[in-house]
Amino acid sequence: MQFLRHFLCCLMISGAALFMTACGDEAAATPEAAATDFMQKFLTGDSEGAIACIDLPADDADAAQMAAGKIGAMSQAAKKDTEKRGGIDSIEAVETKMQGNDQTMAVVKVKVTFKNDKVKVDAVKLVKDAEGSWKVSL
Repeated sequence: MQFLRHFLCCLMISGAALFMTACGDEAAATPEAAATDFMQKFLTGDSEGAIACIDLPADDADAAQMAAGKIGAMSQAAKKDTEKRGGIDSIEAVETKMQGNDQTMAVVKVKVTFKNDKVKVDAVKLVKDAEGSWKVSL
């Protein structure tokens, strides 16, 4: 959970934009799918894939480069931690709370079970973008 908090904090500070490709139509179709897809990518060191799952403004290339470096380093640290735990056994959304009058925000609790039987649960905040896809919100 500390990795995720640090990750989101660094992104907010940088105000960055990076890789505005979609997280994947199927992966972003529901808040649960978007949250679990993001966690899978982040914890396995796929920093570009994780960035694609985040709702970032696309108007500051310098900040985007800075964020890419930070996210890459944090994702690699999360990957090492994941490897120390034997890898990921499963990732599942265990609770979803929809927010906002228009139901365009959500908080999804994601349970990660590692192969060494350790479990961690993180809350992932999401927002529905203009195209109707769910993205991780800062």
